Amino acid sequence: MDTLLARLVVGVTRGELSCGKTRLQRSLRTAARRVVPLFDKDNAPDEPPPAEPKQPKTKENDEARLERLRKKFHVDGENKFDKLAHSVTPLWRHPYKKQLMFKYQDVCKQLQCLGQKLRKVEVAFPADPKGLPCPVRPVLPSPSIEGYRNKDEFSVRQGPNGEPKTVGFLVGSPADLDRVVCVSPEHIIVCKDSHKQVAKSFQEYIQRSPLPGCYESNFQGYWKHLVVRSNSAGQLMAIVIMHPQQLTPEELSREKQGLVEHFVRGPGRECSLSSLYFQACRHSRCTHDQAPFELLHGQPHLEETLGGVRFRISPESFFQVNSPVATYMYDAVRQLLRPTPQDTLLDVCCGTGTIGLTLASQLHSVFGMDVSAQAIEDANYNAQLNGISNAQYQVGRAEVLLPKIRHQFVAEELCAVVNPGRGGLNTRAVRALREYKQIKRLVYVSCKPEGAATDNVVELCDRRPKAHKVGPPFRLQLACPVDMFPQTRHCELLFLFVR
Repeated sequence: MDTLLARLVVGVTRGELSCGKTRLQRSLRTAARRVVPLFDKDNAPDEPPPAEPKQPKTKENDEARLERLRKKFHVDGENKFDKLAHSVTPLWRHPYKKQLMFKYQDVCKQLQCLGQKLRKVEVAFPADPKGLPCPVRPVLPSPSIEGYRNKDEFSVRQGPNGEPKTVGFLVGSPADLDRVVCVSPEHIIVCKDSHKQVAKSFQEYIQRSPLPGCYESNFQGYWKHLVVRSNSAGQLMAIVIMHPQQLTPEELSREKQGLVEHFVRGPGRECSLSSLYFQACRHSRCTHDQAPFELLHGQPHLEETLGGVRFRISPESFFQVNSPVATYMYDAVRQLLRPTPQDTLLDVCCGTGTIGLTLASQLHSVFGMDVSAQAIEDANYNAQLNGISNAQYQVGRAEVLLPKIRHQFVAEELCAVVNPGRGGLNTRAVRALREYKQIKRLVYVSCKPEGAATDNVVELCDRRPKAHKVGPPFRLQLACPVDMFPQTRHCELLFLFVR
């Protein structure tokens, strides 16, 4: 595997993108790029579109600003697929090698900003001509760059020409939600054809239904979302999410029966669903505890294999959307941690146990924790499924569990993996990790390096006197970018900390 990784990595150079931009600014910059016909790669430029020249600042009233945004984000029947492609897959025009170069540039710029923050908390690092606080590996590429997503969440909303109950992805101005429209995913190259087929079939079903769609701007309708999951074997799970409004149990039952009739015995049977779930959700999103997922047809779970370990996938299980590159990423985590048979791994924000279970055979034991009860249930099931007896998982918040269980590991050698969501790790959890003095190597997996992960890195490395009260600081030794999301600007980033 080490040889394979060495062959796959691609060397690139430092970038020029600025950091600290707001989401709106990024959206405007993307929308301003020159539009070319979808999939016409002969027209793809060699470099990113040049930035628009800066205009002198002038006062602009709210109405004028809103009108300007409407023009930039206007979506109609002619430009809808281009607009969606630039929104969902902004790098689709560029050869994959250039995509990796752009991402490496982004990562370097983010690390330059991180270096400035580290200096403010008295963290010293070797002088670097690029101003980087640590070495950066080349981006670990994905073996698959099209049709790689194993999970897609489709919205229900009117289309660009007013078509009711279109199923797809939302496009439009973030400043004018009433003009946001839904565009079919049929030309989105990162979605599997099987997922698109399920979305199209669901759209045909709800367009025959007298019940209107439920838009998050008013929550007055019924049909909300469709989630489609799949595994490498091609099995499909569809999850229909509906706002029940004032429907009686009998009326809800008829809607469920209608879905089964459509997907099992009707036109939707061509989708060959392995699982069909239903959730009656009254909020923007609902967990299984808030609104249970009800199995209407088929098997309750999908199964996927990563690194020789089998994993169960439930409706709300977190699972990396790009399974092939996830295998490489977990092997990169192994290389960074250098686990030994004497080590115990603290798997913080463990999800369904994917990282810990793929490393368990090289460790003394694994202790994982996650706030999701469903994820922990899956993690413990996955351990049993694979006959792994040295891994245990517990439900709870990291900032609560880490101090509580510290006495269990006083005499043990520890390493740690932290894999939080976009919101990062709670500050109290970071402090608790620093108090584990036995942890000599820690890998932080960030799905949004420019977000809360930056604060966590600073907290782990903070060398100011008051920070020493919560344990000795870590030292940032290496950054390893992983292209989990080809065709987009997003990049997973592994940080290695030592002490």
